[in-house]
Amino acid sequence: QLRRWVNALDQQPSALVTVGEYHRKPVGFLIGEADTTPNPLSEWQKRAFIHALWVSPEHRKQGIGRKLVETFEAAIREYDIPYCDLAYHPKNEIAQRFWQAVGYQPAQMTARKIFGLQEIEQA
Repeated sequence: QLRRWVNALDQQPSALVTVGEYHRKPVGFLIGEADTTPNPLSEWQKRAFIHALWVSPEHRKQGIGRKLVETFEAAIREYDIPYCDLAYHPKNEIAQRFWQAVGYQPAQMTARKIFGLQEIEQA
């Protein structure tokens, strides 16, 4: 399912996929999007979004995630995009620390209601 999603996203002209390598082997990736479609409801006409960032556990804490983010940000700056959004689970303290370390700050709260489930296990 992930492969199907990545392949579909890769067909979008706005998609930006960055792969981190160590000794020529993939050890991480960042999947993002540069949305340059004018939005009359926003003060900014362009935006970027990071959909996913992953680095293999044995290659974490080596600057690979930071480099993937920097590469993505350099690419979106070429489109004159003023900001980038991303989302992570509020209880994921590792993600929170990482994203704050690379300059991302909380900007909004997202709420969700799931229909049709008797019991929901909270992560």
